[in-house]
Amino acid sequence: MDFIEVGAGPFTMGWTDGHPAERPVHTVWVDAFRIATAPVTNAEWAVWLAASGAPPPAFWRAPGFDAPDQPVVGVAWTEAAAFAAWSGARLPTEAEWEKAALGGREGSRYPWGDERPPAVTFRAPPRAR
Repeated sequence: MDFIEVGAGPFTMGWTDGHPAERPVHTVWVDAFRIATAPVTNAEWAVWLAASGAPPPAFWRAPGFDAPDQPVVGVAWTEAAAFAAWSGARLPTEAEWEKAALGGREGSRYPWGDERPPAVTFRAPPRAR
């Protein structure tokens, strides 16, 4: 897993027009932290399963979700926290995740600005026979 360092500093959380849980907009202090640059893949999770003896998560062998390079899905918070600890990391706080997700951009709804992302239709890849 590759990590980046996110610097300490104030960060504005929330969104005036968002869900009530996102209001009010407020400033929080976030200490410097490291965060993975990509989600944990099925291949990385498989190494942890073999080392820990933990049961596989939901959808582990589900078609369309089982490719080694895809992000692991169906993982409970406790399982994610255990994986993170095993790998020498930790899960980010909500404020850390939001700060990292915005990539240093303040005052925008999304990292690219305020426009909604285009609708995406997911299609599972064809399975090899």
